[in-house]
Amino acid sequence: MMDDEEVQDLWKTKMKFDVAVVEQFNGDCALGLAYILNTPVIALTSHLLMPYHYDRYGISYNPSYIPFLLLEGSTESTLMQRLAHTISHIYMKFIYQYLTQRYEYKIISKYVNNMPPLEELGRNIKFLLLYNNMMLTGSNILPANVIEVGGYHVAKPQPLRDDLLKFIEESEHGVIYISFGSMLRTASIPKDKMQAILTALAELPQRVVWKWEAKSLPGKPKNIFVSKWLPQNDLLAHPNVTAFYSHCGMLGTTEALYHGVPLVGMPMFADQFRNAAAVEESGFGVTIKLENLTKDNLLKKFKTVLDPMFQANVKLLSKAWHDRPKSAMDTAIHWTEFAAKYPTLTFRSPAADVPLYQYLCLDIIFILSIIPITVICVVAIIYKTYFKSKSKQKSIKKKDKNM
Repeated sequence: MMDDEEVQDLWKTKMKFDVAVVEQFNGDCALGLAYILNTPVIALTSHLLMPYHYDRYGISYNPSYIPFLLLEGSTESTLMQRLAHTISHIYMKFIYQYLTQRYEYKIISKYVNNMPPLEELGRNIKFLLLYNNMMLTGSNILPANVIEVGGYHVAKPQPLRDDLLKFIEESEHGVIYISFGSMLRTASIPKDKMQAILTALAELPQRVVWKWEAKSLPGKPKNIFVSKWLPQNDLLAHPNVTAFYSHCGMLGTTEALYHGVPLVGMPMFADQFRNAAAVEESGFGVTIKLENLTKDNLLKKFKTVLDPMFQANVKLLSKAWHDRPKSAMDTAIHWTEFAAKYPTLTFRSPAADVPLYQYLCLDIIFILSIIPITVICVVAIIYKTYFKSKSKQKSIKKKDKNM
């Protein structure tokens, strides 16, 4: 990035910017550029919190009820899941701090003299616009400079192309939409699992619209429409779409929640497992593992989400999702403009700066534990001294009697 001529022109021409917006997935390269430009920084995510975000923004991480981003588990995880979450969280933070950041700093420091450590620059970020929403992931304890803006990418639906619109509107029992995102080719699913999906779909009265990347779908039932590319947001917005069979990517999941379409989630990798757990826990959908995929299991999942009561509950969740003072995009715009207007103000949590022993109250615990220990020791000494004295007195009296 720093070798790019257009990027170099940004600081060589000494252009003035009101604010810099940087992506915060798993790198801090852009913070170096923002430092050169001497501009306030807004961080943006398209996912939930990464492990290094917690310390950076002073957010408490407790594996008892906060699942690790890249593993299975909900807010009510098992003991082994919580153990895995804890170890993975510590490991990822270590890797990021001692490998990723050091490597990035080594590269950026070639272009900048006396640049502060990247973590120090990260701690000076004005706001983190977090791709999250409480309707999906539940309550979170977040500081004032971490703003939930999940759904900011969802645009106004556009009309569907004629052949797709005709297929959807002619379905008497609704339409199921299938897509496993841009990173996973559906054709790569094992043949036995693919056959289970096709057999299950053939038994449903609903029509199916499927994002299928290959030239053809062997054994395609008559009720399935396939296309290499589909306008997902526009399609989910159609009232005749009644379910979404998905890998539970965060953006697609949010689009489904936005339009009130229940999910059958089949997570494959990365944050999809965490998203799928949130989908199921919130009552927004159900999940099925690839290894447990059979025709009967899949039919049960579709039967669940197509139930009128389940559909009504998802519509209620969607309605609540929309019921907010400002839209996600307007919220993101507001705080970006706020950072530009008031560059000297900071709303950083004090928790991000206190030493670990103080954050965990270890000094207070030590003092509070010393008090009862001291009292017990004093009482023990007095007790021991008293009975020693008594014992001596008895011994002296015995001697006197014997004499």
